[in-house]
Amino acid sequence: MLAENYKAKIVQYIKKIDYNERLNLARKYHYNIHKIPSGFFILDLYNCPNALSEEQYSALFKGDEAYAGSENFINILNSVKEIFKKNFVIPVHNLRGAEHLILKVFESDFISNNPTDTFKILCSYFNRKILNRGSGVYYLTIEREFEKFLELLKIKEFKILNASNIFSQIVFWKIEGKLNGNLKDLVYEMTKDFDIIILSADADLMAHVGALIILNDENYYRQISEWLVSFEGLHTYGGLSGRDMELVAVSLNQVLDENYWYYRYYEIKNLYDNVQRLGYNVEGFNSEGFYINIENGIGFNLALFLSGQIRVKAYEDKVFLRIPKRVYFREHYDYFLKVLNYLKNKSYPKLKKSFDTSFYEIEIMDYELLEPLSKYEIIDYDGFNYRLKGIEIIFNKSKEKRLQAIEEAGYNTFLLKSEDVYIDLLTDSGTSSQSDEQFFEGLKYDGKNAFEVLRESVYDIFGFDKFIVTHQGRQAEHFISQHLIRKGQYVLNNMYFTTTRFHQEYAGGIFVDLIVKEAHIPQSLYPFKGDFDIEAVENFIKEKGSQNIAYICIETNVNMAGGQPISMGNIKKLREIADYYKIPIVFDATRVAENAYFIKQREDGYEDRTIKEIVREILSYGDFATISAKKDPLTNISGLLLIRDDKIYRKIYEFATAFDGAPYNGGLADRDLVMLAIGLREMVDYDYLRSRIKQVEYLGNKLIENKIPLVLPIGGHAIYLDAKKFLEHLDQDYYPAQALAAEIFIEGGVRTMERGTVSAGRDPITGKNRKPSLELVRITIPRRVYSNSQMDHVVETIVNVYNRRFEIKGLEFVYEPPFLRFFTARFKKRN
Repeated sequence: MLAENYKAKIVQYIKKIDYNERLNLARKYHYNIHKIPSGFFILDLYNCPNALSEEQYSALFKGDEAYAGSENFINILNSVKEIFKKNFVIPVHNLRGAEHLILKVFESDFISNNPTDTFKILCSYFNRKILNRGSGVYYLTIEREFEKFLELLKIKEFKILNASNIFSQIVFWKIEGKLNGNLKDLVYEMTKDFDIIILSADADLMAHVGALIILNDENYYRQISEWLVSFEGLHTYGGLSGRDMELVAVSLNQVLDENYWYYRYYEIKNLYDNVQRLGYNVEGFNSEGFYINIENGIGFNLALFLSGQIRVKAYEDKVFLRIPKRVYFREHYDYFLKVLNYLKNKSYPKLKKSFDTSFYEIEIMDYELLEPLSKYEIIDYDGFNYRLKGIEIIFNKSKEKRLQAIEEAGYNTFLLKSEDVYIDLLTDSGTSSQSDEQFFEGLKYDGKNAFEVLRESVYDIFGFDKFIVTHQGRQAEHFISQHLIRKGQYVLNNMYFTTTRFHQEYAGGIFVDLIVKEAHIPQSLYPFKGDFDIEAVENFIKEKGSQNIAYICIETNVNMAGGQPISMGNIKKLREIADYYKIPIVFDATRVAENAYFIKQREDGYEDRTIKEIVREILSYGDFATISAKKDPLTNISGLLLIRDDKIYRKIYEFATAFDGAPYNGGLADRDLVMLAIGLREMVDYDYLRSRIKQVEYLGNKLIENKIPLVLPIGGHAIYLDAKKFLEHLDQDYYPAQALAAEIFIEGGVRTMERGTVSAGRDPITGKNRKPSLELVRITIPRRVYSNSQMDHVVETIVNVYNRRFEIKGLEFVYEPPFLRFFTARFKKRN
């Protein structure tokens, strides 16, 4: 199964624009689509920066900006010596800078097999010829065909190699059976006979700027360095900042990890094959992408932008698809194929150049229309609504190591080390990727200003002007439970959540579940399984007396029911009951945006309302709301307690200082408050929610196709396997959901979570296991993190476990904590 060996950490929102906006942009840049800024594209296959890894991002904070003798330069030099075994390295600002210096030192014509566009322009400017054969200085690029590259090694004259893609190309040759061995050793063997090596940092090194000139000859090193100080900078920084040099140094280490290059090969090859299947004439498959031979490539690029908001690198008779590294998922490329399919029988705009130039035409040329422009249909994009800017590298360990890891964790997926997990679907709590705007804005504000930014978002999205910041949602549950519950009072809930129930009982309350009966039937298709049984609510209040009811706790998109929504109609009826009996309503609004999405999709009268309008209406019926901001609000840490009552607000404001910190920061960093403020606005974006929930549906539907029993209808944040039905041969006292979660990890490195007998705990009176009607394994999808290709791996893993399900014998406790036992309990396999 082809799946990415990385997951998203920082994402950039893809802004979709309408046809008129696209047309106006094309006119503004004189129909040269290359000149439009990258942020205006759904898919940029011309000039999209590579995504950086966590280690690369951290390098940006380690810049030694000393003018001379920078530590970052020393780090580059040490890596160059380690990999290429050459003694000198010269950093420059990019490949063009390196080529310019080469031309200044070698005042001759050049023999080249495949010169870059910029080298051709520079040679023309300096009146140098580029020859196909002869004697002189060779400036060579890596040949895609292995046998042709071997011919380059035989050249005896002075030769310079543009080795920017040497790492990926060697792995490609390994895949094709041309080479064997360790990547680092092979890089040295393939480059040792070249006199000068040039690396562009935006190629295999996956940095954004910079290039390196690598050599052994001290005389040439001095000559190049002399020109360097005139055009670039001192020899220990060239044209780079310290942080960019450190980024290159880190990249020189990461580039030797072969796992990504294996994925890269098949990523490009699959796209190449699929474009060919559409009937396009493709060629030149390499580690950067491939060509489509097409008449009127410039016009094709314009049509591609107008219909699909996509661009490629266009020439007059062909286009090059430059596939950025670690930026797009398969869903993005599926969209590209959809647009290509639409365009394959269309005519493309005819354009003419506005002027002549001897410089880099692609970047500077203006064009004029030769005939009126036809209107193209806009092809809708409804996939992953972001491109990746930062990633975390992941890989799947062997089954033997996974088995060892789960045994050490006591068959409790909560106790696994993250480094042992390939795809982590334990929870959606705090595991979302952050947007680039969240990161940028988070660094701008100090404490009081950060709180004011958050205040604006809270009021705008929720309609509450009083709130307490908490470090996470369970602290908000703690605060409200302590102030609203008197010992012995009942709290009415639509099913339990673990920490919610704990804090209600910790405060002396009695938890009561009054959710509709359909919520306990996994295969029921009832659209609002989060609804309260209204008749049961009224009967319970009448029986116990309203004075004995602390509050009604309404969870949105009920977690333990399978991520199931509550309807607006049900909420309104609860508000009427609460008003009549003078009982407060407390929302658990942790997943209120996802609940709003389902109301928009399923409830009459809301189809034309925005998500923000629906969220505001939901919370308008509440007196209080607790929010774990690590879910819908897209943060890694933080929570909120929303309060309408002034008196209770003042009490909790004081109380909070004993447990969390100042009530306006909850013990959090200023950046976390601003990230929350931005996340609240991002969570109500309909396109984001649609793509997020469509991914959950994608996984669920794939499992249904394979006859895997799960909770229906498919919920908002997770898929819930019906462990009772999956392992119907096991009694609940053998903890089938816990056993199933452990087996899923062993099979495929996928971490999931038990939500059944272990989570339900023991009856405090009898000491026996509570046996909930729902014995589930929760497969929780973090927001904006994983691809559908990775979801395919999850499906394959679960199907494999299902096929051997009768081998699973269940678990028994080795260690059982007194409460919230699912977090830290340890088990062993039953014999």
